[in-house]
Order: sequence, then C-alpha cells, then structure tokens
Amino acid sequence: MLCDNCKKNQSTIRYTEIRGGASHTRNLCEDCARSAGFADPLERTVLSLGGAVSDAIRCLRERAQEQPAGQCPACGCAVADFRRTGRLGCPECYRAFATILGPMLVKVHGAGRHLGKPAAPARSGAALLDGRRCQALRRRLDEAVEREEFELAARLRDKLRELEQEVAA
Repeated sequence: MLCDNCKKNQSTIRYTEIRGGASHTRNLCEDCARSAGFADPLERTVLSLGGAVSDAIRCLRERAQEQPAGQCPACGCAVADFRRTGRLGCPECYRAFATILGPMLVKVHGAGRHLGKPAAPARSGAALLDGRRCQALRRRLDEAVEREEFELAARLRDKLRELEQEVAA
C-alpha cells in the first residue's frame, strides 16, 4: 500500500486518529512518519501493538455478538437447559453463567465462592494414646457388663469418666 502523504513510497506505519468521534486511518512511509514524529522504532512497535490489541478487542466483541444470549461458548449449554436440569455442561459454563450463578450460590451456600470444610485440629500423640485407652476401657466395660461383673464394671466406668475428662480438658 502506498503512503497516504507522499503517494510514492510503500507505507510501513498505519495509525488511526480519532477526533470528535470520527476516526481517520492513515498509512505512512518511514520518511513521512519521521516528519510526522513517528521515527522512533519503539513507538512504531507500540503503535502496531495498539492496532493488534484493538483488532483483538473487536474480534472478541464480534464473537460475543455471534454467541446466542444465555449460551456457553465452549459447550453450547443454554441457560434454559441449566434451569431445567440443574446441571452445567462444562467448567466454562461457570464463567458464561456467572451473572446467574453468583447470586444463586450466595443464596444456597451463603458465599459466592467455595470456602471448604475447616480442617480438623491435629491430634497430638498423647491425645491419640488417650483415645485408644478410652476405647480399650469401653471394651473392657462392655465385657464386664456381659459377664455381670458389676463391681469391676463400676470401677472401669469411673476410670473411663476420669480419662474422658482429662482428654476433654
């Protein structure tokens, strides 16, 4: 493409100027760009990147307009399907239906994100040992009751209560 300014040389820089809501695109050769103040190679790179970014944004907007409203772009799951079955089609559905799912999750779970279950406190070796002692005393207590050795059962019951109080403290 020829330079819009001199109409002689091949254009190497393209820029868009927006004034008063109207955009004007110009293609310039290196000489005309230098005289216009675009001589710095870094500036040319920035200008070309700016064009690439604006092209990407335009492409994304076009894709969003192509995609039917209320449908996941990855799997095609529709909002109506989700409302009917209560199931999403893929992980991308969470992003596609964020405006619907966000308030629903807050209402159902009390939070908009997964908070998880709190971890159980770590038990020390002594606590594990005491837990095992309690289990052993309960077994012995049950056996004493089955054999109708009530005096032994009463002593075992008392030891079990003391041990459980120590463990709880």
